[in-house]
Amino acid sequence: MLSYLLISFCLFFTSHQTKTPAPVIQTSLLYRHWIHSQEEDNSTQGTITYRPSTYSFPPARGRDGFELKKGGAMLSHQIAAADGNRTVQEKWKLKKNELTMTGKSSARRFKIVSLTQDKLILKRL
Repeated sequence: MLSYLLISFCLFFTSHQTKTPAPVIQTSLLYRHWIHSQEEDNSTQGTITYRPSTYSFPPARGRDGFELKKGGAMLSHQIAAADGNRTVQEKWKLKKNELTMTGKSSARRFKIVSLTQDKLILKRL
């Protein structure tokens, strides 16, 4: 009988735990030019780190990035030949903490893990 009560309590407790709410995203912090800081990516957690274009990056053989604008416009800065960049116009939208970037032929979805004035951490969905 005691084991039945213990199991019932455990099942009740685990089924009524509240999920951690999604972080509140301060949208105004997104409106900038973000550059991939691959040195800070965390492969075990699956996170991708971006820094503002004004950040002092170490030397690298090209860096991709994007610039989010108000109203859903986006400039995607992709690595091109000779370690340069090519710029492509795309769109973006935010729903809670989910960021979707849409190009001509594909859409990429990310969870915003963290957003501060000097760092954006994303996780692919």
